[in-house]
Amino acid sequence: MILLGGCKRDIKNTEEVRKGVLAYFAKRTDLLSMEVTVTDVAYHDNEATATVHLQAKGTSAPGSGMEMRYLLERKGNEWVVKGRAGGDTHGAQGMPAPEQPGGSIGAMPQTLPPGHPAVTPKSPGQQK
Repeated sequence: MILLGGCKRDIKNTEEVRKGVLAYFAKRTDLLSMEVTVTDVAYHDNEATATVHLQAKGTSAPGSGMEMRYLLERKGNEWVVKGRAGGDTHGAQGMPAPEQPGGSIGAMPQTLPPGHPAVTPKSPGQQK
């Protein structure tokens, strides 16, 4: 019995980190249609920083999707997401925005959807 209480399973692997990220995303219905891939993990004692690639399910176009970094903490025999790691760019409503041109995601499309009103850029001196 004493041995069982002191044993910790080795969870320093990508699949265990992915399980923690998926548990975190399960709380957000807007992410249920996303394919989640952990592309890199750095471990620091009882913490891990994971780079996660999010892409719409069924989409395989090069440059589609986005990458985010998450900080996770070991709790028992599982990883729990503490939040986003620094350095990410985020869009409206807490959703990540694609990286800027030259990044791993690519540029946003420069065309508007059909029927969308024209958008006129404001000069730096204009107020919002």
